[in-house]
Amino acid sequence: MKRLFVILLFCFSSLAYANPYGHHGRHGGGHHGHHGHGHHGWIAPLIIGGVVTYALTRPQQPVVVQQPPIIVQQPSPIVAPPPGYHYEHILDANCSCYRLALIPN
Repeated sequence: MKRLFVILLFCFSSLAYANPYGHHGRHGGGHHGHHGHGHHGWIAPLIIGGVVTYALTRPQQPVVVQQPPIIVQQPSPIVAPPPGYHYEHILDANCSCYRLALIPN
């Protein structure tokens, strides 16, 4: 919306600057006749307005959104417990999580 407003502002300011009599507001108003000069005073504002309009409407640089890496941790292989022991999941109060513990039979 902001771009549209700026584009319209430049277009209207260019049109207001380039009146058909070539006076550009310096001679106090009224039509004084064509004297063969100043009829092309609209070209510079038109070029400037075109350049500004192009700069405001050209495509923006693409936004690259990089996803964070997904880390998959493989579970450690469980080896057979030594004789006389077994593995058991117990609740660890320090972390409120379950840990695998080696418990005697």
